[in-house]
Amino acid sequence: FGQTRSSKSTMAALKIVYFEGQLGRAEAAKLVAEVCGVEYESVHVPFSEVAAYKAKLPFGSFPLMEDGEYQLTQGVAIAQYVAQKAGKLVGKTPQEESKIMMMGLCAEDLRSVYFNAVFGDDAKKADFVGTSIPRFFANFEKVLEGNKANGLHVVGSELTWGDIAVFDAVNHALRLKGDALEGYPSLKAFYESIAALPAINGRLTSRPQESRF
Repeated sequence: FGQTRSSKSTMAALKIVYFEGQLGRAEAAKLVAEVCGVEYESVHVPFSEVAAYKAKLPFGSFPLMEDGEYQLTQGVAIAQYVAQKAGKLVGKTPQEESKIMMMGLCAEDLRSVYFNAVFGDDAKKADFVGTSIPRFFANFEKVLEGNKANGLHVVGSELTWGDIAVFDAVNHALRLKGDALEGYPSLKAFYESIAALPAINGRLTSRPQESRF
């Protein structure tokens, strides 16, 4: 299967495996790796080989991360692992890290609803735009407003992998409604601040633009 490589450090390369032609649930981990400067290999599995590949996985699902012989699935767990491996973008206390995980899981909830809409009919897409986006964006807005004294972060006063997870989920949602951030000033400012980070901007402009999801 096709492979692309992004070299970001002298650390041993991770492999992040996902469907060919998709960003999906692997993208947040890749963005975390970019910001942390962690070298990783992006492996794209053609759909003709997906069934055989999944049969070898613990839960039969992508994304998959391989760090030597160590394997890990579930995008949120992979994003956290990459951050912890690098010793960056993590919480300063167990309380902070648990809240970062909370935000990562909330972001994954939005991603799941997004994929249901993308693969669904027009009614599901309309429900996502009219119901799901306002619900999730309002919750993210509330979190950011509650942490306003610490800047544009969902947890604490510094950039964490939770910020990147939320950014990625919002980025996916914007594919179905490009102006969805209007009416959510804190979330919009947050999104723009993450998008402007050199490592994030570099990934956004260099990743396959034809990716469908």
